[in-house]
Amino acid sequence: MLALHSLSKRSNLAGVRVGFYAGDAALVEYLAEIRKHVGSHWVPDRFKPPRWVALDDDAPRQRPAGPVPDTALARLAEILRGAGLDVELPAGGFYLWVALPPWAQERGAAEGRSGAWVLTTALAEAAGMLVSPGEFYGRQATGFVRVRAVQPDDRIELVATRLASSGHPHLGGASSVPGRGPSRDDGAGR
Repeated sequence: MLALHSLSKRSNLAGVRVGFYAGDAALVEYLAEIRKHVGSHWVPDRFKPPRWVALDDDAPRQRPAGPVPDTALARLAEILRGAGLDVELPAGGFYLWVALPPWAQERGAAEGRSGAWVLTTALAEAAGMLVSPGEFYGRQATGFVRVRAVQPDDRIELVATRLASSGHPHLGGASSVPGRGPSRDDGAGR
């Protein structure tokens, strides 16, 4: 058995990859040996002072002002469905997994690249969204892009505004033009 602990969750220090694992001695020894060879056992200097402060602080951390994860994910799912994408809310979790639409798969095949990269690029260009191609997370995630709601509500609404006015032929405003994708008024993807 192995227990994992991370300051990024415990102390609300997103991006500070400092933590530890504890458990079965043989498993801990094996993981420590592996980490030496991949160079991931060093804590960057910039994280050392906050690490000690966070480890010494036993007070519970409150989430900063911004989106509540479930609410933000639900709003992002609604926005992406409105743009003609197939996305469901997770039963539990922090990410939306957006299925690749046929147009992204077809364009990717025609260009000799992943359809996930086509959709990743399209969302960045049309809405300013930074998402991850599913293949980053293993074979089972191929065919999807991963979306995380980490921005405040006003930034999430900016995504909605940008998609609604987008000239992209398959996302947002252009997709509501007859013959260019699902209409916002027909309930497609909802």
